[in-house]
Amino acid sequence: MGHGDETEQPRPKLVKSLLDYGCRVGSVACGEKHTLILTDDGEVLTAGNGEYGRLGNGGSSDHPTPEPVE
Repeated sequence: MGHGDETEQPRPKLVKSLLDYGCRVGSVACGEKHTLILTDDGEVLTAGNGEYGRLGNGGSSDHPTPEPVE
């Protein structure tokens, strides 16, 4: 998740939006419908299905690419 579409990825693939954002990823946690990213500078980004507030941004909208969490 985070590639900007819902295409299944059978192998790990570069998330180009993270390059555009200009961050370095420290760690990643993946759920069935969402991904959380912790950057090296401590910022948290989320992508995926926002249903039930699972992205932690206070809403329920889906985010096809990583978005910062306040």
